[in-house]
Amino acid sequence: RAQHYFGGNRLGYSLTLGAPAPSEQVWFVDGEKGVGISEQYVLFNPTDIDTSVGLTVLGLGVAAAIVSPDPIAVAAGEVVVLEASAIPDLPDGRHSMVFSTVDDSRPSVIIERVITRPAGTKISTTVVMGMTSEYAVGRWYVPIGVGSAVDQALVVYNVDGVDTTVTVKAIGPGGEVAVAS
Repeated sequence: RAQHYFGGNRLGYSLTLGAPAPSEQVWFVDGEKGVGISEQYVLFNPTDIDTSVGLTVLGLGVAAAIVSPDPIAVAAGEVVVLEASAIPDLPDGRHSMVFSTVDDSRPSVIIERVITRPAGTKISTTVVMGMTSEYAVGRWYVPIGVGSAVDQALVVYNVDGVDTTVTVKAIGPGGEVAVAS
């Protein structure tokens, strides 16, 4: 899928593989709400049966009292856009989202997140496909890292709620080297 954003308060280009199949649960990390930020979730139902999708907001800490919105109806073959700013009581800042079909556990949705945010004196739009159970694996490779220290350059989301440890390594001419912190 290739998209060019120019206008409508968006600027950017997105090139990604399409989804291999619909899913019954889709995870997103590192969403963000704030001044000048637009965060949208695009839900697509490629099946021939209507579905409903529930939403859970995570990563806000125990003090946050977010009530999940009503399930989102997504008709067969249709697309529905959810604006994160429309979620009641969602505070400014970073968060994670989990979408799950509620009428049954049949794989029936493909979801992308579109975030447009300030980038210096300009704006930037990024699009990411939601993670599904196929992506919950023990080892990941990131082909291009950041050139200098950046907060939250890598965000890890634990999908099953069981405590775990993550080790990050850089691969250079001498092989793998552990990254501090």
